[in-house]
Amino acid sequence: MKLQALYAVVYMSAMASQDSADGPTSEHLEPLKFLIGTWTGQGKLDGGEAYTDEYRFEWMQNRQFIRVEYALKVGDAVRWSSTSIIGYDPEKKKLVGFVFERNGALARSECVKSDKSTWVFEDRAAGPAGVQEGRVTHTKVDADTFSVTVEVKKDGKLTPVGSYHFKRKK
Repeated sequence: MKLQALYAVVYMSAMASQDSADGPTSEHLEPLKFLIGTWTGQGKLDGGEAYTDEYRFEWMQNRQFIRVEYALKVGDAVRWSSTSIIGYDPEKKKLVGFVFERNGALARSECVKSDKSTWVFEDRAAGPAGVQEGRVTHTKVDADTFSVTVEVKKDGKLTPVGSYHFKRKK
């Protein structure tokens, strides 16, 4: 019985350490670590309504993945939200992401270009509106600013949807 209790303690300790955000960062995610934290933006929707949006990036699974929570609000009402997970796929040898969207859509993305300040993800989303392909470019402007440019495929060509800027929430 004491041996089983010891195994339980060792197992629980190992599991707790796997969820720690204090471990060494995955070398593949190291360039993205500047994103960890909360970021805010604002703008106007096509109809002229003012909105605010927020990104929250946090480590998960011992700094081997990044979880991203996004919400867009008009007043106090959430109009759009999503949860994403970014990690490194050793088989594909690239960063990949999965996005779970408010409307039930699921997007899969792969990083097709990266350098010290820009990451380009091409994605394919399937949901209530059917299948949609696009490209999202994240650019580090400085330590407290990043931008996101969104393009969607229409008739086989990428069409810009918008460019958005976020400031680190202090």
